[in-house]
Amino acid sequence: MQSEKNQNKLLDFTVMKKSEELLERRKNIVANGVGIFNTATVASAKDASIIDVDGNEWIDFAGGIGVVNAGHCPEPVVKAIQEQAAKYIHTSFNVVT
Repeated sequence: MQSEKNQNKLLDFTVMKKSEELLERRKNIVANGVGIFNTATVASAKDASIIDVDGNEWIDFAGGIGVVNAGHCPEPVVKAIQEQAAKYIHTSFNVVT
């Protein structure tokens, strides 16, 4: 028998979840040429865990190389990004700055 805590975590498929809404929106906006191999709709992440927009917590087995090496949001990396963002942000890769 499931505990009351676990019963509250059961998914209710009668109501469209926020993650489903986001995936549907993506399907309507992003070109089909851009593939998707992980349908996680991440609201936040720390170390090896992600929390999706529906509040579910997952172990991230699909993270990229950087996440596998350092985890999500390692403090030294976050600090370095914040310091650089305070100085200069330029997102075009083909412009030397």
